[in-house]
Amino acid sequence: MLELWGNSNSGYTPTLIVNYGGLSGEYYFYQNYNVWEDEKLLTFYPRGIIDSRSRHRIMAPEEEYQNGHILVSETCKALADHGVKVNLGAHGQLHGLGAHWELWMSSREE
Repeated sequence: MLELWGNSNSGYTPTLIVNYGGLSGEYYFYQNYNVWEDEKLLTFYPRGIIDSRSRHRIMAPEEEYQNGHILVSETCKALADHGVKVNLGAHGQLHGLGAHWELWMSSREE
C-alpha cells in the first residue's frame, strides 16, 4: 500500500487533532497542558470558549493515545518516507493554536 500510494502522486492530509477512530490529539493537549492559562491565546480567543474546552477536560491513560493520534503520526512518517506529500490538517479546531498542535503531533519523537 505504501508503494502504491507513493507512486500515485497523491497527498495525505491527516487530522491528528480530531483523529477519527481513536482519542483525538486535541484532548491530549487539554489533558497535559493548562491551556486556559495561556495569556497569548486568550488575547486572540474568547475566554468562554477556551474555558469550556480546557478546564473540564477528559482524562485518559497515556497509552490510550497510542492508538489515536500517535499511530496516525507514525503512519504519516511511513508515507512521507515513501515519497507521499503529507499536508497539515488542523481541521479548524482552536484556530491558530490547533495548527501548532498539529505540527507538534506530526513531529513527535519518542
